[in-house]
Amino acid sequence: TLRPFSSDDAEAAKRRSAAAKARRSRAAELAEKEEALRRHMEIYSTQGGDDTGTRGVDASLKTKMRQPDDGGASIKAITDERDFLVAEASAMTKSLYRTCLRSVEILRPGNDRDDADFAEREEAQLRMFDDVDSTGDGKGTGAAGSLSAFSPPVDRANELESRAEYYAEWTRENFAQEMDCLATEPWREDDVARYLHFLRVGEERRRWVLKDYGFDDPFGDVFDPDRVDSFETRATKFLEHSYGSRGWLLAHEIAEAEHEQNGEPCIFDDDDDFLFEGPAGSARK
Repeated sequence: TLRPFSSDDAEAAKRRSAAAKARRSRAAELAEKEEALRRHMEIYSTQGGDDTGTRGVDASLKTKMRQPDDGGASIKAITDERDFLVAEASAMTKSLYRTCLRSVEILRPGNDRDDADFAEREEAQLRMFDDVDSTGDGKGTGAAGSLSAFSPPVDRANELESRAEYYAEWTRENFAQEMDCLATEPWREDDVARYLHFLRVGEERRRWVLKDYGFDDPFGDVFDPDRVDSFETRATKFLEHSYGSRGWLLAHEIAEAEHEQNGEPCIFDDDDDFLFEGPAGSARK
């Protein structure tokens, strides 16, 4: 049975109508913003705003990039900034590459732990051959019996050289595979994120390999995380200008737009606990 329409139902209808109107208004504002970005296609400039995310960018560059009336100057400023970022990425990459190869050379001669491991295996082989001679069945007994009578003798020099060459080749292959991260034009958020990921992970793995084999790391202070962070800040600001000049939306802007269009609250709205850092718009809690 249908209940009669009440004043509570009327109030609820008003609230729904107001919410729908607010959603339409926000969608219209978003459409206007996207249209404004499209009108500024190929104009490398910024419309004022605060300096959030521009630490490390010199004042003269920021001034040039905020001259909407002089498109030529703005284009040159952002081109110069891209050249700087490419040169900085090249320097950091070459530095890490040299450090990785030098770390391989530390592995090459081996260390006390390697000597102990070789000695243990050589002793096990001697015990195995003694067991073979005593039993005459070619199988061996006891703990040494787990080794095959046909196992090649321990070759210290060959094993150490093979290990070093493995990591040297691994280093060369990884750097060759990722050397095109920033070769595209224009840069995308994923390009910069990919470069920063492999730069940081490369240093992490270099440290891990030396530690895992029991070697000291004399190059621990060569990698400069502050320099990488500064590059990330400037690259992020560069992407904002590059995307804005083409009418593109950054990843977090797309997420916000989708929430607005669906009439859903965006988790990024008015939340100071979430700071967008990095080219992929990742949130740091």
